[in-house]
Amino acid sequence: MPNKVVMLGLDACDVQLVKDWVAQGELSYFNKLMNQTTMMEVSSSCEVMSGSIWSSFFTSKTPDHHGMYYMLQMDNDAYNIKKKHAKDLQSEPFWSALADDKRCTIIDLPKLGLVEKGDNV
Repeated sequence: MPNKVVMLGLDACDVQLVKDWVAQGELSYFNKLMNQTTMMEVSSSCEVMSGSIWSSFFTSKTPDHHGMYYMLQMDNDAYNIKKKHAKDLQSEPFWSALADDKRCTIIDLPKLGLVEKGDNV
């Protein structure tokens, strides 16, 4: 059986609480995940720029590459403030580099528009 890579991101999750509850015998599924996989906490260079965190996560790039700094940003052409949308993202998500025979399932990823690759993603 081929190796599988599973990435589970929990937004606004207190990892220490999860660890404490697992140690107390609660959250059996998390216990299984934590004992059978590698677990790591992800940090961001853009902690105060909350509009860029998810974009940085799924592109594996910093805001200066993907263009998403804040939910509202200055429109350099019109010099007014405009809301940023998924279509404004200037980088591809990391899974677009997967080979055609690799499958990836994305569920409820904030700040991302619909994926256009169809069966390959």
